[in-house]
Amino acid sequence: CSLCSSKMLSTKANLRIGGWTGLAKLVPFGSLGELGEELLPVTLYVCPKCGKIDFMAQEKTRQKVIDKT
Repeated sequence: CSLCSSKMLSTKANLRIGGWTGLAKLVPFGSLGELGEELLPVTLYVCPKCGKIDFMAQEKTRQKVIDKT
């Protein structure tokens, strides 16, 4: 950890990005909340001492972001 020098723990996760923002906000538990959303795989690093969180893009994620710009 860059804040407290503790060893960070890691796990793989998916971030939801994008998606349709119209009526989907009115349906909190329905499938409408996922229309157009995309899952981006990342590696999540968490410091067990201070709680700092860092994300590292996996190769597929980096390529998707590069392709969209």
